Amino acid sequence: MADIVKDRCPRCIDWPTYEKIRDIVRDNRAEYMRNKTRGAPRDGELLLHGIAWCGRCGHKMYIRYKGGGEYVCNHLHSHACLPDCQRIRASPIDAAVAGAFLAALAPAELDAVSRTRQAQHHVNKALRGLILIAAL
Repeated sequence: MADIVKDRCPRCIDWPTYEKIRDIVRDNRAEYMRNKTRGAPRDGELLLHGIAWCGRCGHKMYIRYKGGGEYVCNHLHSHACLPDCQRIRASPIDAAVAGAFLAALAPAELDAVSRTRQAQHHVNKALRGLILIAAL
């Protein structure tokens, strides 16, 4: 990476924002075996692509779409000629992740509906006041 001279020229973003963006870009590099980064999201329908880790050996799992989707840990196979650590069908995992995600959003959604109803109540009250004034 090039040398950076901090606070030398006018900037478009502040230093903490630059560091955050730099870290995201660095983490998106698909070099797992060398520096254990997450890698960039890839095309595909499964939810945990690039962020699933094996609960047995701790290595990154990859997605296999052939024969239906599955999360596969083949680190032992590819590095020690041993059988795959584990293969997990993706459909029940993705269903559980989607359910947990929607459950986490439910309180925020209810709060948004409540605030919308309150705002509508205030608008209706203001309109009723204007109608009464106009009727006089």
